[in-house]
Amino acid sequence: MSDSIRQELGQIQGILSQIQKNTDKIPDMAARVQQHDAAINEMQPQVADYVRNRQRAVGIGAFIAVIFTAIGRLTGGH
Repeated sequence: MSDSIRQELGQIQGILSQIQKNTDKIPDMAARVQQHDAAINEMQPQVADYVRNRQRAVGIGAFIAVIFTAIGRLTGGH
């Protein structure tokens, strides 16, 4: 067997070894994805509440700005 063929076989074995290592990681990665998915599902109601409260605060702020603008115009302000 020539040196180039041995070298290529060595590279192929290295690649196969790397594939095996990555394949072995798949169950752990799947478990981590499930944990993250569960955490996201647990946080969704809190995020929805936060978004609703932010929207409410922005709406209240806009309403107050309209009121102050109207008061300013009624009292002669610019």
